[in-house]
Amino acid sequence: MNGPIFLIGLPGCGKSTVGKIVAKDLGFDFCDSDQTVLELVHHDHPQISELLHMYAAIGNQQFREYEYSAQTPERVAREIEGLLQMPEVIQ
Repeated sequence: MNGPIFLIGLPGCGKSTVGKIVAKDLGFDFCDSDQTVLELVHHDHPQISELLHMYAAIGNQQFREYEYSAQTPERVAREIEGLLQMPEVIQ
Protein backbone atom coordinates (compact mmCIF):
# COMPACT_ATOMS: atom_id res chain seq x y z
CA MET A 1 0.00 0.00 0.00
CA ASN A 2 1.30 3.44 -0.88
CA GLY A 3 0.20 6.52 1.07
CA PRO A 4 -2.00 7.20 4.08
CA ILE A 5 -5.58 6.01 4.49
CA PHE A 6 -8.18 8.70 5.18
CA LEU A 7 -11.46 7.93 6.93
CA ILE A 8 -14.21 10.39 6.19
CA GLY A 9 -17.64 10.61 7.74
CA LEU A 10 -20.06 12.52 9.88
CA PRO A 11 -19.28 13.23 13.54
CA GLY A 12 -19.93 10.20 15.70
CA CYS A 13 -20.07 7.67 12.85
CA GLY A 14 -17.10 5.64 14.11
CA LYS A 15 -14.09 7.01 12.20
CA SER A 16 -11.84 6.88 15.25
CA THR A 17 -13.01 3.42 16.29
CA VAL A 18 -12.61 1.92 12.81
CA GLY A 19 -9.37 3.83 12.22
CA LYS A 20 -7.71 2.36 15.31
CA ILE A 21 -8.70 -1.16 14.26
CA VAL A 22 -7.53 -0.73 10.66
CA ALA A 23 -4.26 0.89 11.77
CA LYS A 24 -3.52 -1.96 14.17
CA ASP A 25 -4.31 -4.60 11.53
CA LEU A 26 -2.04 -2.93 8.95
CA GLY A 27 0.73 -2.01 11.38
CA PHE A 28 0.11 1.69 10.70
CA ASP A 29 -0.07 4.61 13.10
CA PHE A 30 -3.50 6.05 13.89
CA CYS A 31 -3.78 9.81 13.73
CA ASP A 32 -6.56 11.97 15.10
CA SER A 33 -5.88 14.86 12.75
CA ASP A 34 -7.30 17.56 15.02
CA GLN A 35 -4.97 16.59 17.87
CA THR A 36 -1.96 16.23 15.57
CA VAL A 37 -2.59 19.62 13.97
CA LEU A 38 -3.01 21.22 17.39
CA GLU A 39 0.41 19.87 18.43
CA LEU A 40 2.03 21.23 15.23
CA VAL A 41 0.34 24.62 15.57
CA HIS A 42 1.23 24.86 19.27
CA HIS A 43 4.88 24.21 18.36
CA ASP A 44 4.84 27.19 15.95
CA HIS A 45 2.43 29.33 18.00
CA PRO A 46 2.88 28.50 21.73
CA GLN A 47 0.01 30.79 22.70
CA ILE A 48 -2.47 28.48 20.93
CA SER A 49 -3.32 25.41 23.00
CA GLU A 50 -6.99 24.64 22.31
CA LEU A 51 -8.74 23.48 19.13
CA LEU A 52 -11.35 26.22 19.11
CA HIS A 53 -8.74 28.95 19.53
CA MET A 54 -6.44 27.33 16.99
CA TYR A 55 -8.95 27.34 14.15
CA ALA A 56 -10.00 30.92 14.88
CA ALA A 57 -6.39 32.10 15.13
CA ILE A 58 -4.89 30.50 12.02
CA GLY A 59 -7.90 30.22 9.69
CA ASN A 60 -9.11 27.44 7.43
CA GLN A 61 -6.36 27.52 4.79
CA GLN A 62 -3.49 27.38 7.25
CA PHE A 63 -5.32 24.70 9.27
CA ARG A 64 -5.59 22.57 6.09
CA GLU A 65 -1.89 23.08 5.36
CA TYR A 66 -0.95 21.87 8.84
CA GLU A 67 -3.40 18.98 8.46
CA TYR A 68 -1.80 17.95 5.16
CA SER A 69 1.75 18.23 6.53
CA ALA A 70 0.81 15.88 9.40
CA GLN A 71 0.20 12.94 7.05
CA THR A 72 2.74 10.17 6.48
CA PRO A 73 2.54 7.15 4.15
CA GLU A 74 1.90 4.59 6.90
CA ARG A 75 -0.91 6.31 8.73
CA VAL A 76 -4.64 5.87 9.12
CA ALA A 77 -6.12 9.31 9.67
CA ARG A 78 -9.49 10.38 10.99
CA GLU A 79 -10.24 13.29 8.71
CA ILE A 80 -12.90 15.78 7.88
CA GLU A 81 -13.95 16.80 4.40
CA GLY A 82 -11.88 19.99 4.27
CA LEU A 83 -8.66 18.15 3.58
CA LEU A 84 -10.16 16.72 0.41
CA GLN A 85 -10.45 20.25 -0.96
CA MET A 86 -6.64 20.44 -1.27
CA PRO A 87 -5.31 19.53 -4.73
CA GLU A 88 -2.24 17.84 -3.18
CA VAL A 89 -4.47 15.25 -1.52
CA ILE A 90 -6.56 14.45 -4.58
CA GLN A 91 -3.55 13.55 -6.76
